[in-house]
Amino acid sequence: MNELESVQLKDRILEYLLENDNSKAEKVYKALDNPFNNFEQFRIVAQDMFIHHHKYFKIRQGFQFDENDSGKIYYITNLTKSFIEVGGFTAIYDQKERDLLIEQKVKKASDKKTLYWWVPITISALSLCFSAYAISRNSIGVTQKEIKEVNNKIDSLKSNFKKENDKLKSRIYEAEMLIAVYENDSI
Repeated sequence: MNELESVQLKDRILEYLLENDNSKAEKVYKALDNPFNNFEQFRIVAQDMFIHHHKYFKIRQGFQFDENDSGKIYYITNLTKSFIEVGGFTAIYDQKERDLLIEQKVKKASDKKTLYWWVPITISALSLCFSAYAISRNSIGVTQKEIKEVNNKIDSLKSNFKKENDKLKSRIYEAEMLIAVYENDSI
């Protein structure tokens, strides 16, 4: 049984108890068409509900009439009905899945942000290396015109890198705003 099926079973248990009031564990198990191959697995799910969400679900020890009777009685609290009305355990599961998806998107955006930061720096470093190589190779016959051309190219590259950097900054800002909107929507 996967996690989604487990939370749906927990909701079914609470819904059954809302309709039928306090019930013995075996009766709930049979009423839900024996959702597991054995009763012990069902009891573990119910125990997990009690441990982690005891404000919606309670277990108490009843009388044991024979060895096949666990003597456990499941019952609801005054908060159970409103909990089921807002979606119950399935709503909690869905919210957790949405949060996980947002977290993955944020991580992916963060990884891209790091990549975009290194691109202009790498291009700048390479262009400086090529320029230095070209200047050192032709150091004897360099004219004033050639120096101006190189300076113009460097200025042009700087301008292009600045534009690219500004574009990337605006995309990062947009991503941060989207993240903020997702965080506000999830609350």
